[in-house]
Amino acid sequence: MIYCQTEWLLIRDMEDADISELSGEAENSEEAVRYFRKQAGHIQSGMCTGLIAFCQGQMAGYVYLYYRCKWGGLGNQGFPGIVDLYVPEKFRRKGIGDRLMDIAERIALDHGDKVYLDVGLNSTFGSAHRLYARRGYIPDGRGCYYEEKVCGVDAPCINSDELTLCLVKELVKHQAQRQQEERSMRQGYPSREAAEKILQEAESCNPGPWGAHSRCVAECAEKIATACGDMDVEKACVLGLLHDIGRKFGARHLGHVYDGWKYMEWLGYPEAGRICLTHSFACHSLELYIGKFDILPEQEAEVRETLERLEYDDYDRLIQLCDAIGTAEGVAAMEDRMQDVRRRYGNYPEEKWKRNLALREYFEERMGRDLYSLLGEQERTRQGTRPKG
Repeated sequence: MIYCQTEWLLIRDMEDADISELSGEAENSEEAVRYFRKQAGHIQSGMCTGLIAFCQGQMAGYVYLYYRCKWGGLGNQGFPGIVDLYVPEKFRRKGIGDRLMDIAERIALDHGDKVYLDVGLNSTFGSAHRLYARRGYIPDGRGCYYEEKVCGVDAPCINSDELTLCLVKELVKHQAQRQQEERSMRQGYPSREAAEKILQEAESCNPGPWGAHSRCVAECAEKIATACGDMDVEKACVLGLLHDIGRKFGARHLGHVYDGWKYMEWLGYPEAGRICLTHSFACHSLELYIGKFDILPEQEAEVRETLERLEYDDYDRLIQLCDAIGTAEGVAAMEDRMQDVRRRYGNYPEEKWKRNLALREYFEERMGRDLYSLLGEQERTRQGTRPKG
């Protein structure tokens, strides 16, 4: 079964043919082959599900979900358990571990009201500790384990992979939470609270000023939508928070547009994904993009075809406007922002310059007031500096 399929990521059930791919990452390939063959037998006997991820054709991670796990702190108590989550170093900080865990937890929900895992305490598991804490796993309250037994006070142990902590996560959702998630899926974007959590998690993967910029865009969008009187204020805020979410996966140019678009679609939020795409293209033209074209040719073709097909609405226009004035430090004059981009990249297409000014005038007419006075800034010139050359 395929659980996730985008241009850059595939997650599916493991197959016997994957053993050579899986064992290729291990230092001791013969021992690894024996381990993965044993795991394949457990899958075939119906004890567990094995998930494997591929990033642009390369093995990018795996995890096992045992339905009634026999090992670790809650072993042999009938609870589902997550075993052996692994993401190769070069594929970390791209959200792949989170996606594997999302799927494993959804499967676990069919087998119990909680899921558990054991994680080593030594420094090699540092990134795993952060991942599990962020996802809501908490210690089982029995202290650490050594060789799968509770390690008593002053008991001798070695800080090896056998010294572990058992972490547990409750899976039963309250009715209100289920209803909110279902509503978010129907409307195509998450709640404000969920969007903020998505943004915070993304910032932990790739820290930088882009998070503050996203919040500034969201604040501007919320104020403008309120002043317009006929726009959904929460939707405007959420779309602003998530418009740059593709930066979670690294410092990319056109790549962050594409990654955000696909990531939001994968999470079930196509409206948010649409904004990840359209916020960079006020003129509907891929050729006017300012920055590197750091995506595959087939992805570039997909972006171009989608832009040609889309008809922009006021939420597309709103986030385009707010992206043109919002910075990590706060609201800036649109002309100053465009001049800054022109200095950094050596170019700012006149068509895009005019379009941004037209967006400002459009929303000022809708609101019946000056944009910058609404946003708490002094009134700016309405003419703007024209680009030269």
